[in-house]
Amino acid sequence: MKLRSKIFLRIIILAVIMGCCFKFAISDALAQDLIRIDFGLPAGKNEPLLVAEAKGYFRAEGLDVRWQSFSSGFEAGESILAGRAMMGYTGDFPSLRLFEASKKGVVLVSPLEADDKLYVLVTKAEIKSAADLRGKTIATREGTIPHYFLVKYLEKNGLHVSDIVLKNMEAPEMPPALHKGDIDGFTMWQPFGIQAGRISGDKVHILSTAEGYIRGYLCILASREFAERNSDLVLRFLRAVEKSVSYTQSHKKEASELFAKKYGVEQEMAFFLTESVDFDMTFNKRFVDDFNESSKFMMSMGYLKEPIDWSRFVNLKALSQLNPKFIQYQVP
Repeated sequence: MKLRSKIFLRIIILAVIMGCCFKFAISDALAQDLIRIDFGLPAGKNEPLLVAEAKGYFRAEGLDVRWQSFSSGFEAGESILAGRAMMGYTGDFPSLRLFEASKKGVVLVSPLEADDKLYVLVTKAEIKSAADLRGKTIATREGTIPHYFLVKYLEKNGLHVSDIVLKNMEAPEMPPALHKGDIDGFTMWQPFGIQAGRISGDKVHILSTAEGYIRGYLCILASREFAERNSDLVLRFLRAVEKSVSYTQSHKKEASELFAKKYGVEQEMAFFLTESVDFDMTFNKRFVDDFNESSKFMMSMGYLKEPIDWSRFVNLKALSQLNPKFIQYQVP
């Protein structure tokens, strides 16, 4: 029991990290430009920063990088709005909300990561197909990518949200609620699906991942003013990240070990999560199409007021300078 308690404690610690983000506060007055990064990204997504620090990629670019955790991507992004940070990492939904909330004062300077396998629909074992969800109570965290995944999953399988009982719930509450029978399933990111399996065993299963339904993204943001006035500094940061992404892609075991050591996460879990994501700094049509679809959903839910103004949402000058091949789609 003690071992199981320790495992669950580590999962809960990891859960606190889920959905979080980091910010960068930069000072040009230092011999090395200081970048403070506040983050707590999901396992398997922040390894490039850990690798960049461990391998000295940031130092090689004259960057002094430090970080601390934030509770959500939007909260960390608000530091950009308040002028306490110039750059940050966050997901697609927070990116779009920040862009609109800042009156287009926050811009995307580079994609970083995409994944679909880490978003899961976990249900009681007797639920074998989408049709079995009719009338069932399914939990999600409203206004998030897992919520978006649930809606798309239902739609593609001939159902509507009105065909289920939708329950808004915080992620750490979902596995225990499913185990007690308070809900019949939930959509969330990993490792909550893994946690549900450890609590309930073969009484629950992963009915579906988000493959073929939606993709979630991680992006690098900056304040518009900073990106325009400090393109060289943005370029240096992206250069270090590119080296780290390349290394992480070819050394996922080593990268996951850095995460496991830093956060006390089981090595097997850290490697699974790292292996499930696709680090990619390419700005392409699929990226744009996926963001457009996400924005439509957010508008339908009242989280956004307007479609994406791509001419104002991105500043890809530094990314283009880093490698023109990263720019595979021209914004109209």
